[in-house]
Amino acid sequence: MINFPYTDTKFSTLTSYIMALCARRVYDDDAGAIQTFCTDTLGTNQFTFLNQGATQAFVCADTRFTLICFRGTTDIDDWMTNIKAKLIDAPIGRAHKGFTEGLDAVYPQILDFINHHAPARTPLWLCGHSLGGALATLCALRLRLKRTNICGLYTFGSPRVVDANAGDYLASVLPNRIWRFVNNEDIVTRVPPASMGYDHLGRIRYFDNTGVMHKHMSYWRRFKDRVNSIEMRARERYRVLRHNYPDGVADHSMDRYIDRIVQNMTTDEKSQAALAPTQAGEFLEFVNG
Repeated sequence: MINFPYTDTKFSTLTSYIMALCARRVYDDDAGAIQTFCTDTLGTNQFTFLNQGATQAFVCADTRFTLICFRGTTDIDDWMTNIKAKLIDAPIGRAHKGFTEGLDAVYPQILDFINHHAPARTPLWLCGHSLGGALATLCALRLRLKRTNICGLYTFGSPRVVDANAGDYLASVLPNRIWRFVNNEDIVTRVPPASMGYDHLGRIRYFDNTGVMHKHMSYWRRFKDRVNSIEMRARERYRVLRHNYPDGVADHSMDRYIDRIVQNMTTDEKSQAALAPTQAGEFLEFVNG
């Protein structure tokens, strides 16, 4: 079992690794395998898998903490070229219409699970990759109005999902608890465009093309500035980005995010994570095995 520092809200590569493992495991088609992962790796004893339409997620808990993890899309091209990018009213500010509908499909079940299995003061963690990161963000926005115990929101390759008002609210009530990972030229992180009223939120962790993790926006802006002049609606913008940055889709892979995180872990963190493999190939075999 991994030594999860579930009461520590400070950023750590170890916690990032745990959140990334969950964001990878939620793609498993076997809910039983996901439950076994939660039991063996996180030590939780309560579990539910949610599958409504295009939205999938799992929630696991015990007396120590609750974790909610959303699955991303399995078809980036289909999702990005058929995106419902209109902003609609959210509990605070405005949010992406399509993503909001996706969360609506499972949110009542999430609340029901939390009310039955998560004591009010236990730490609450949320994470997700791609579309899952967007859903985790919207879920955090809603839950924060009901609970004050959100310890962390970790997103990997997430698109923009809310406007500045919603983003500023979350940043103010969850200071230094929202961590946004961007891998090199991951193009999903560049849509929908800011010109449509969208804004990113959270503290960035940017991996450059060598896998080194940076904590400052200047490295992210180097990629952002190269595409910032392309201000168009989301469908055409995605097509242009995909053509101009062919590595952008590969950089979006959750496996690649995990590989980058492991690359930046200390020896002590790897020990706490019970992580023996250190080479990328060995590690991915470890994750997928």
